Amino acid sequence: MSYVLRSAAALAACAVVAFPAAAQMAFGIRPASPSNFLVSFDLSNPGNVQLVGDTGVSSNNPLAGLDFVGSTLYAYSATRTIGPGAGGLYTIDTTTGAATYVGGQDLNGYIIRDLAYNPVDQQLYGLGIISGNNSNYARMYTIDVTTGLITNTRTIWGTVNRQLTALACDSTGTFYAVDNTFDSYYRLSLNNLNRYDIENLGEVGSPNMVADQGLFIDWSRDDRAYLASNGSTSGANTLRTIDFNARTVTTIGSVPGTLPNFNQRDILDLTVAPLPAPGVLVLAGLGGLLVSKRRRP
Repeated sequence: MSYVLRSAAALAACAVVAFPAAAQMAFGIRPASPSNFLVSFDLSNPGNVQLVGDTGVSSNNPLAGLDFVGSTLYAYSATRTIGPGAGGLYTIDTTTGAATYVGGQDLNGYIIRDLAYNPVDQQLYGLGIISGNNSNYARMYTIDVTTGLITNTRTIWGTVNRQLTALACDSTGTFYAVDNTFDSYYRLSLNNLNRYDIENLGEVGSPNMVADQGLFIDWSRDDRAYLASNGSTSGANTLRTIDFNARTVTTIGSVPGTLPNFNQRDILDLTVAPLPAPGVLVLAGLGGLLVSKRRRP
């Protein structure tokens, strides 16, 4: 076979092997005194939850926000006291669960309740609320992942008297949220005053969401939204998918709350690692295929 033909065949093979179907492995944070723990499970089998490891952050400072930026998993501690081991942004090692403090700042009474990566502007966003106080607007923050500092703040209109508790973003850069006041889910849109408006899309249904929620959108695969929520502060989480366009909610399983030493605690948040960009996959495949021209005798 000629060098050109062999090269073309190698590239064709690379194109085939460079895009394997990846398991949708979800990561979640589960608090159990005295710490927050990282757990994982395949979305096709949510009943089989595995303990990854101890984050090293006290359960008194819940890691309520969780999302990936590229291959790095970030978490944010929902507490007003800022500093290592307390409030602020962390990176999480997905092989050991260990957390490394990045930084943070005082938010004047607000806490960051959830994180969401926007694949369009490639920014990490935080949902800010005053916990237990529904008389204030929720806020949307952009966060510098190298320092943990806030780079922009916008108000989310329509959030007085409702407590937003989870945030997610799809492949188009559109944000969605849920609340535990009316157990509803919402679409967020930026208005001409540089603030966000919310549109109520429907109710989640039973069980309700009096406890912590985990909401994420698998934006790098199929834009499917997943919600893990619980009607109490302990026990199993009901895992559901949400179709924001059809405005339907479907229960697909349950994440058990019976792991050793977890005291029936529910998941604070969950997310999945995004697929690498196609160009990265192609380059990785090419790196493993070295085609050289055969010397003539």
